[in-house]
This record gives sequence, C-alpha cells and structure tokens, in this order.
Amino acid sequence: LNFLIAHYLSRQQQPAGALRDTAAQLRRLMEQTPGMLPQRLDWQGRRHVSSYDELARGHPHVGADELLRVMQARVEGNSAELVTAGGTALGRTRRKPRDTMGDALTTRLRRRHGHPAQAASRAQALPLAVVGMYRRLVRCHGHKYPTFCALFDRTGRRMITGSDDYLVKIWCTRTGYLVNTFKGHQDVVTDIALNTENTLLASASADGTVRVWNLKTGEPRAVLVAHAQGRSKGIIGVKFSPAARAELRFIATACDDGLCRLYRWDRERLAAAAEPLVVDGRPQARDAVSAFAFNHTGSRFAVATTGGSISMYSLIADSAGTPQLIARITAHEESITTLVFSDDGAMLLSGSTDGTAKVWTCAGGRWDVVTFDIKEPPPLVEVPAAADEPQPGEGGPAAPVEAPAADAASPAPATKRVETNQVAWACDGTRVLISNNVGTVAAFDPRTGRECWRRRGAHGAAEVYVLLAHPRDARVAVSGGYDGRALAWDVARGAVLREFRVGEQLFDGSFSEDGRQFALTGESGAATLFGLGAPWAYADAAQMPEQMFDSDYTATIMDENRFVADQQTQVPAYLVPHSLLMDFDGHVYRTQRGPRFGMAIEIGVDAARFRREDAARRAELDAEIGSELARDGGRAAAQGPRLLEAVRPARPRRRAPRAQPVQRTETIEELLPPLPIPIVDDSSDE
Repeated sequence: LNFLIAHYLSRQQQPAGALRDTAAQLRRLMEQTPGMLPQRLDWQGRRHVSSYDELARGHPHVGADELLRVMQARVEGNSAELVTAGGTALGRTRRKPRDTMGDALTTRLRRRHGHPAQAASRAQALPLAVVGMYRRLVRCHGHKYPTFCALFDRTGRRMITGSDDYLVKIWCTRTGYLVNTFKGHQDVVTDIALNTENTLLASASADGTVRVWNLKTGEPRAVLVAHAQGRSKGIIGVKFSPAARAELRFIATACDDGLCRLYRWDRERLAAAAEPLVVDGRPQARDAVSAFAFNHTGSRFAVATTGGSISMYSLIADSAGTPQLIARITAHEESITTLVFSDDGAMLLSGSTDGTAKVWTCAGGRWDVVTFDIKEPPPLVEVPAAADEPQPGEGGPAAPVEAPAADAASPAPATKRVETNQVAWACDGTRVLISNNVGTVAAFDPRTGRECWRRRGAHGAAEVYVLLAHPRDARVAVSGGYDGRALAWDVARGAVLREFRVGEQLFDGSFSEDGRQFALTGESGAATLFGLGAPWAYADAAQMPEQMFDSDYTATIMDENRFVADQQTQVPAYLVPHSLLMDFDGHVYRTQRGPRFGMAIEIGVDAARFRREDAARRAELDAEIGSELARDGGRAAAQGPRLLEAVRPARPRRRAPRAQPVQRTETIEELLPPLPIPIVDDSSDE
C-alpha cells in the first residue's frame, strides 16, 4: 500500500511540484524505516529490504492509476477485480498471465515434490550442494522424559512426538510452536502411526492400549485393548494398512503376548472395530513378535519374531480379508529388529541382531535371498567433522565433505558384539542402507548383494538407531547415533554432506513427506527440527527452551470405555482449553501466538491428489487380486509360494515338558515354576 501511494503521487502532473515533492519525502521515509516496504528473500533464506526503484522495476505493469482502481473495486465490492497473484495488488495485471518462472529453483522443487510416489529424475534433480544444505531450525522441547517416537503428518505442517511421559504432542513445523497435547495413556508411548488420509493418528503404549485420535481436534475416536480382562500386555508397534478397499483397511498392532491383532476401521466414520482378527506369526510359543509391515497395496502382511522367522500372510486370499498364511521362513539366526517392504512391494528387507540384513524376493513360487553381512568387527576411525553448521542467515559449505577410507587401521574393540541396528530402503529401491552398533553406516545393492560403500566409525563406536532415507531423492540419507551427531549422506559416494551436533543420544527421527525437513528425538525429550527453511521464522520458539500447557501433567480419571477426563473439571481431556505456553516450572512466556494457535491447520491432503493416489493403489490391488484368483486354477493363495530349498525350513515346534498342552496365549513366564525369592526388610530405607 505504501508503494502504491508513493507510485500514485510521483506520477501526478498537477500541481507541478507539490505532490511529487510529497512523493519523494515518502519514498525516503519508506526506505529509511524498516517494515514500510516489502522484503525479499534470497536463495539462502536471508531477508533484504527492497527499495522503491527495485519495486518499480519489478512491477512494470503497475500504472499510475493502480491505487484508484484498487480503491474503486473495494468500494464497489468487485471481488473479481481484487483477485491477484499472491494476494497483493502488485500481482494484478490485465495481461494474460505468462509463466515467467522457467526452471527457477522453486518451480523445480514443486515439480520434484508433485507426487508422493514420484522420485526426482536425473534431469530434475537439484544439486546435492542445495539438497544437502539442511540447517538446524529449532529445538522443540515439550516432554520431560526421553522421546522415542517422531513423525510428520502428510501435509508437512505438523510434527508429532510420543514420549515416556505418556503424552503425544503436536507441533507446528513452520513456527516451532506447540499446538496440541493428546492425553490418555497410562504408560510410555512406544509407537505412533498415521493413516494415508492424514485424518487419524494411532499411538501405542506399554499400558496395553492403542488410542486412535482425530488428528485435527485431538478427539479420541477409539481405544483398542489387547486384553480387556486380566493383566495387560504392552503394545510394541502400530501401523495403518494403506489398502484402498474398505474390507482391507486395518489398524495392525503387535503385543508383548506374541500376537498381532488387526482392527478394521471405517474411513467415513473415523471409527475402529473393537474386536480384532488375531494373527499368530510365531513358529514356537516362546517366540514374540518383534516387527511387522504391510506392503504398499495392503495385500500382504509380514510378521517377524525374536526367533528369527518371517511369516507372510495374504489379505486377499478371500473376500472377507481374513489373513491366510502363505509362507514361513527361518530368516535369521537371532531376533529380527526391522522389517520393511520396498516401495513397489516386490522385495522385503529384514535386519537382525545377528549382524546381517537380508532382502527377500518371491518369484515363481520360490523365495530368493540376498544377504549383507556386517557383523565382522570393523576398523574404528573418526569421520572428519564437516564445516560448522551455518548460523541463522549464513550458508553452508558448497562442496561435500569426504568420509574416511574403508581401510583405516585402528581396530574396533574386539569385545563388543556387532549387531545390526537399523535398515532402510533408498526411495528408488536401488540401495539398501544399514547401520550397526559400532558406528558403521553402509550401502549395498539389493539385487546383487554388492557392497557400494562402508563407513566404519562414522559415529565413533556408538549405536546408530536413526537411519532415514530421503523420501524423494535417492541420493540423500540421514543417520543419527548415540554419539549425539547426525550426518547427512551422499548415498551414491558415501560422502558426508553435513554434520550436526545435537549433543544427546538420538533415538528416532523422521523426514517430512516432501523431504524439506527432518526431525530427530533423543534422551532429553526434545525434538530438533532441521530443514531448508529460514531460521528467522522460528525466532519466537527459539526463545522458549521448554513448551507445555498447564493441563499437560494434571491428573485424569478414566471411564469404563478407557476414555479420560480431567480429574478436577470432569471435562474430557481433549476439550480442556489450552493455557498460554509456559516452561516446565510454570513460567508463562511473554511472546505468544494465542492458545488456539495451529488448531485450524488443515489435516487432509489435496483432494485431487488423494483421489489419484487412491485410484492407483486400487488398480494395483485389483490386479493382485486377479493374479491371485488366476494362480493355480483359482485356488486360494494360502497354497501359494513354497520356500526355496536353499533357505532353511522353519524349526519344528518343541513339545512342552508339561503334561497339559500349552495354550498359545500363555507366556514363558507363566510356564516357569515359581521360585522362592528372599524378602529383604528395607523399611528403614528412606
């Protein structure tokens, strides 16, 4: 508006000098006073003040009568005349709009992130110097105990954290502000998951429940209980099936009792069934479920156990979606910690504490396996630190930092048993990333088993449980270890693009769906947000070392359906009004956005985009169902693929030594005889 006023006055011809002199004085005032003219951002996120002449050159279509036209349209209520590109009068023009962006950076970013299943082609890919230029944006500290769960919603507008303080918290990723707190769990939060529609959040807890929440309002939609009667068993994991058919939409949970449970849920009513389908993927009663996964269409469900076996189930073997066992493989010598399908569902990746990772492929009824072995104690060297991360407004190094050669001479401690910590797929499926408990990060070819690179001691000798592949660019990955450092990797060469020193043990992390941000959580309970944005947008949140609402840790009561309410007000926990943000000592911050800030952020993904994704998944699923019916003359898929002879058959069940048959719901602890335990009188201890 200031520009339009000065522009109008400077173009007037009568009277000769009065208005032009006023315009000159106004121009000098605007250029000398911050905030009177719009600012621009450069490619590094730094702000620059625009002068009047720069604005005039950048908007040659703005005429001398532009201010009069805008005001006339406002008086007449002509909304069509006021519609502008970018919502400002400077974007108005009578000419037909022309694409002046060309191959600008922002256009390439939008094109590159246009579809969730589309990776960047070589021609569209941005230089690694730009993609790897992540910087620390803000530290979001809202939990009093370690945080083991981190997740972005599909819009990238929210970051979700789950902690050992029994709480799930929602954060605004554009400002770093705490938006909402979900209360109800009575024990530590072990896992969180989102549905593909981005409307429901499921959180699993060691209290034996899975709570399903409305992501936008925090309203609890269901409480799924593994054991309604008797002693509760903790839930170790939860996942939503991505299936496009209603009969195949499940919420899958894994429980400490060794069983998986599949709860049907309704997309329209945002409700889940109380009675589950029980899946027992254990070859032996003493085993427990350690990992599980759906493929990309929701037609297959894989379950891994602590005994090293993988059971594959078909969910399309009958019209009701009942799981049917189609294969069981003794895959590893020891417990399987990670189980991940490739993006196309053709391969299954497993990682184990025996120090190996394996890729499984079923073709023609036979299972083939490619093994990656990293259990040999590697030499231990330190990766040279990358250049210090930039301060707000500063750029990072233009050239990547090389990691050390693989043949360094210093040996790792021989007494430390090497185990696989984490495995991940590159987004295009051409690389498998592996980390272990002695600080090694490696990449392999999943089809040939060839080792592409191995960086020993990348995280010292610390455990590396955070291994994130960029969701859109197969060249980029991030690892985080117990040494308190996070490394951004060039996956093709094994070079370190960027190093971040977080200063605490890192437990979990997540990329946003567009890959522009990632978050890391650790032992302090804080989540550190990194990204390609400008740090000045998080200036307010940076002044808040801790964030909480006054009702976060107040006492609650539970009804017969396990929904909770505030003990003092008797109001459902999700309806308790938010207070102003405060630190853990109850001190209210002066800078506030208001108690309802962030609650209006949209949750659903773009409707047209979701319809395309849903139609593609449904078409793939229908093709799988057709193939299933055609195979073996239309017989059920439960008679399907047989194990490859080279793969060891599943171990037979051991007969229980007791006379009575062992019930499958009993645990090993229940089968052991009671042991006499001496009682120590500690009443005098304080």
